[in-house]
Amino acid sequence: MEEEHADSFNDASDLCQQLMDRYAKSPAPHHRHLLAAAAALRSNLSSESLPLTPPAYFAAAISTASSSESLDSVSLSSLASFMAIALPLVPTGAISTEKAREAAEIVGMLLVREGGEGLGVSSLRAAVKCVGVLLGFCDLEDWDSVKLGFQTLLKFSIDKRPKVVTIFVFCYLCLVYYLLCIGWCMNS
Repeated sequence: MEEEHADSFNDASDLCQQLMDRYAKSPAPHHRHLLAAAAALRSNLSSESLPLTPPAYFAAAISTASSSESLDSVSLSSLASFMAIALPLVPTGAISTEKAREAAEIVGMLLVREGGEGLGVSSLRAAVKCVGVLLGFCDLEDWDSVKLGFQTLLKFSIDKRPKVVTIFVFCYLCLVYYLLCIGWCMNS
């Protein structure tokens, strides 16, 4: 679900409204759950007088995920899909390395807790994608900063579902590319 037109969302307008515009008429249950999650997050942000920006939406979503013990698998799936849509819209540097590490750990623990079995394939892909993107915000030169997120990604390298392995490979290649760029820049 999160992959559907994910590139067509933008940070210029309210993400919840963009989702409503796109999926309001959809009869698909996963779209209904995604819209409910987005509306709840928007309500939380509005009640706190926070801006309706991708970084604020992502912060609200990760905060909700951190209390995931009380959420069922449908809610977690919707939250993972929402984060996979919101996170690529967050500007580079908008998440501190420490907060990115914490967020990667939260999503990683959610994946470990669910064991990959409580989430559908698209939601599992969304969560794995989130960990991969969050690692890009981390200090990749500090192993402790990326250890848990990287270990979480590696667990899905041998998943029995090809689409999950594909998103792992994508995230892994992006990280390797980034690490090579760091090494090249430091040696220049």
